[in-house]
Amino acid sequence: MFDEGKEVLLVRFDVSLWKWLRMSVLAVGGLAFGLQVASAETTTGCAPLESPVPVLEMHKADFLNARYREFFDFAERHVAPSVGTDEPMQNSVERLEDAIPEGFSHCATIMSQRISERFVSEIITFIGAEGQSLYLAWDATRPDGDWRIDRFLISDRFDKIRQAWD
Repeated sequence: MFDEGKEVLLVRFDVSLWKWLRMSVLAVGGLAFGLQVASAETTTGCAPLESPVPVLEMHKADFLNARYREFFDFAERHVAPSVGTDEPMQNSVERLEDAIPEGFSHCATIMSQRISERFVSEIITFIGAEGQSLYLAWDATRPDGDWRIDRFLISDRFDKIRQAWD
Protein backbone atom coordinates (compact mmCIF):
# COMPACT_ATOMS: atom_id res chain seq x y z
CA MET A 1 0.00 0.00 0.00
CA PHE A 2 1.22 3.52 -0.69
CA ASP A 3 2.18 5.72 2.20
CA GLU A 4 1.00 9.31 2.03
CA GLY A 5 3.56 11.50 0.37
CA LYS A 6 5.78 8.61 -0.78
CA GLU A 7 7.57 9.36 -4.04
CA VAL A 8 7.52 6.62 -6.67
CA LEU A 9 10.25 7.77 -9.03
CA LEU A 10 8.73 11.03 -10.22
CA VAL A 11 5.17 9.76 -9.96
CA ARG A 12 3.46 10.78 -6.75
CA PHE A 13 0.54 8.66 -5.61
CA ASP A 14 -1.67 10.15 -2.95
CA VAL A 15 -3.43 7.98 -0.37
CA SER A 16 -6.76 9.07 -1.85
CA LEU A 17 -5.64 7.75 -5.25
CA TRP A 18 -4.83 4.37 -3.78
CA LYS A 19 -8.25 4.28 -2.09
CA TRP A 20 -9.86 5.03 -5.48
CA LEU A 21 -7.79 2.31 -7.13
CA ARG A 22 -8.85 -0.20 -4.45
CA MET A 23 -12.51 0.78 -4.93
CA SER A 24 -12.09 0.23 -8.66
CA VAL A 25 -10.76 -3.27 -7.97
CA LEU A 26 -13.78 -3.95 -5.75
CA ALA A 27 -16.12 -2.70 -8.47
CA VAL A 28 -14.46 -4.87 -11.11
CA GLY A 29 -14.49 -7.80 -8.69
CA GLY A 30 -18.23 -7.26 -8.26
CA LEU A 31 -18.75 -8.57 -11.80
CA ALA A 32 -18.33 -12.09 -10.44
CA PHE A 33 -21.39 -11.49 -8.27
CA GLY A 34 -23.59 -10.28 -11.10
CA LEU A 35 -23.09 -6.56 -10.56
CA GLN A 36 -22.86 -4.53 -13.71
CA VAL A 37 -19.93 -2.20 -14.08
CA ALA A 38 -19.51 -0.15 -17.23
CA SER A 39 -16.41 -1.23 -19.11
CA ALA A 40 -13.98 1.30 -20.48
CA GLU A 41 -14.51 2.14 -24.10
CA THR A 42 -11.51 1.46 -26.27
CA THR A 43 -10.68 4.58 -28.21
CA THR A 44 -7.80 5.78 -30.26
CA GLY A 45 -7.01 8.82 -28.13
CA CYS A 46 -7.93 11.70 -25.90
CA ALA A 47 -9.80 14.80 -26.92
CA PRO A 48 -6.87 17.05 -27.86
CA LEU A 49 -6.50 20.78 -27.75
CA GLU A 50 -5.12 22.67 -30.74
CA SER A 51 -1.79 21.60 -32.26
CA PRO A 52 -1.47 18.15 -30.64
CA VAL A 53 1.85 16.30 -30.83
CA PRO A 54 1.08 12.92 -32.49
CA VAL A 55 3.55 10.81 -30.49
CA LEU A 56 2.25 12.27 -27.21
CA GLU A 57 -1.33 11.58 -28.29
CA MET A 58 -0.33 7.97 -28.93
CA HIS A 59 0.98 7.60 -25.37
CA LYS A 60 -2.12 9.22 -23.89
CA ALA A 61 -4.06 6.53 -25.73
CA ASP A 62 -1.78 3.89 -24.16
CA PHE A 63 -2.72 5.10 -20.68
CA LEU A 64 -6.39 5.47 -21.60
CA ASN A 65 -6.59 1.91 -22.92
CA ALA A 66 -4.73 0.28 -19.99
CA ARG A 67 -1.48 -0.19 -21.88
CA TYR A 68 0.34 1.06 -18.78
CA ARG A 69 3.63 -0.73 -19.47
CA GLU A 70 3.93 0.94 -22.87
CA PHE A 71 3.12 4.31 -21.32
CA PHE A 72 5.68 3.96 -18.52
CA ASP A 73 8.32 2.56 -20.88
CA PHE A 74 8.03 5.75 -22.92
CA ALA A 75 7.53 8.12 -19.99
CA GLU A 76 10.43 6.98 -17.86
CA ARG A 77 12.93 6.47 -20.68
CA HIS A 78 14.55 9.87 -20.02
CA VAL A 79 13.34 10.57 -16.48
CA ALA A 80 16.10 10.28 -13.90
CA PRO A 81 15.11 8.49 -10.67
CA SER A 82 14.46 10.93 -7.86
CA VAL A 83 16.65 10.82 -4.78
CA GLY A 84 15.52 8.43 -2.07
CA THR A 85 13.04 6.36 -4.08
CA ASP A 86 12.79 2.75 -3.00
CA GLU A 87 9.75 1.49 -4.89
CA PRO A 88 10.28 0.49 -8.51
CA MET A 89 8.03 1.84 -11.25
CA GLN A 90 7.01 -1.76 -11.89
CA ASN A 91 4.87 -1.59 -8.73
CA SER A 92 2.98 1.40 -10.15
CA VAL A 93 2.29 -0.48 -13.38
CA GLU A 94 1.09 -3.57 -11.52
CA ARG A 95 -1.18 -1.55 -9.25
CA LEU A 96 -2.76 0.23 -12.19
CA GLU A 97 -3.21 -3.07 -14.04
CA ASP A 98 -4.86 -4.60 -10.97
CA ALA A 99 -7.04 -1.60 -10.16
CA ILE A 100 -8.03 -0.41 -13.63
CA PRO A 101 -7.48 -3.37 -15.95
CA GLU A 102 -9.88 -2.14 -18.63
CA GLY A 103 -8.54 1.42 -18.73
CA PHE A 104 -10.67 4.54 -18.68
CA SER A 105 -13.90 5.45 -20.43
CA HIS A 106 -12.47 8.65 -21.90
CA CYS A 107 -9.87 11.36 -21.47
CA ALA A 108 -9.20 14.91 -22.50
CA THR A 109 -6.22 17.21 -22.60
CA ILE A 110 -7.37 20.08 -20.39
CA MET A 111 -4.23 22.23 -20.58
CA SER A 112 -1.57 22.31 -23.23
CA GLN A 113 1.06 24.99 -23.23
CA ARG A 114 3.54 25.04 -26.07
CA ILE A 115 6.53 26.80 -24.56
CA SER A 116 8.46 26.45 -27.80
CA GLU A 117 8.61 24.14 -30.80
CA ARG A 118 10.67 21.81 -28.61
CA PHE A 119 8.82 22.04 -25.26
CA VAL A 120 5.19 21.23 -24.36
CA SER A 121 3.56 21.12 -20.92
CA GLU A 122 0.19 19.37 -20.57
CA ILE A 123 -2.42 18.22 -18.08
CA ILE A 124 -4.67 15.34 -19.13
CA THR A 125 -7.70 14.03 -17.26
CA PHE A 126 -8.74 10.38 -17.48
CA ILE A 127 -12.32 9.57 -16.51
CA GLY A 128 -13.24 6.16 -15.13
CA ALA A 129 -16.48 4.30 -15.80
CA GLU A 130 -17.86 5.55 -12.47
CA GLY A 131 -16.88 9.16 -13.23
CA GLN A 132 -13.69 9.25 -11.14
CA SER A 133 -10.88 11.44 -12.43
CA LEU A 134 -7.20 10.65 -12.59
CA TYR A 135 -4.87 13.40 -13.76
CA LEU A 136 -1.60 13.10 -15.65
CA ALA A 137 0.69 16.08 -16.11
CA TRP A 138 3.90 16.06 -18.08
CA ASP A 139 6.60 18.18 -19.59
CA ALA A 140 7.72 16.88 -22.96
CA THR A 141 10.73 18.05 -24.91
CA ARG A 142 12.22 17.40 -28.32
CA PRO A 143 15.92 18.24 -27.96
CA ASP A 144 17.16 15.94 -30.72
CA GLY A 145 14.18 15.50 -33.04
CA ASP A 146 12.27 12.87 -31.00
CA TRP A 147 9.74 13.77 -28.33
CA ARG A 148 10.36 12.52 -24.80
CA ILE A 149 8.89 12.98 -21.32
CA ASP A 150 11.22 14.80 -18.93
CA ARG A 151 8.85 15.09 -15.95
CA PHE A 152 5.45 13.64 -15.11
CA LEU A 153 3.05 13.33 -12.24
CA ILE A 154 -0.07 11.19 -11.76
CA SER A 155 -2.66 12.00 -9.10
CA ASP A 156 -6.38 11.92 -8.45
CA ARG A 157 -6.07 15.34 -6.83
CA PHE A 158 -6.30 18.18 -9.28
CA ASP A 159 -4.93 20.63 -6.72
CA LYS A 160 -1.71 18.59 -6.50
CA ILE A 161 -1.36 18.61 -10.27
CA ARG A 162 -1.97 22.38 -10.52
CA GLN A 163 0.43 23.10 -7.67
CA ALA A 164 3.19 21.09 -9.31
CA TRP A 165 2.59 22.66 -12.74
CA ASP A 166 2.24 26.33 -11.75
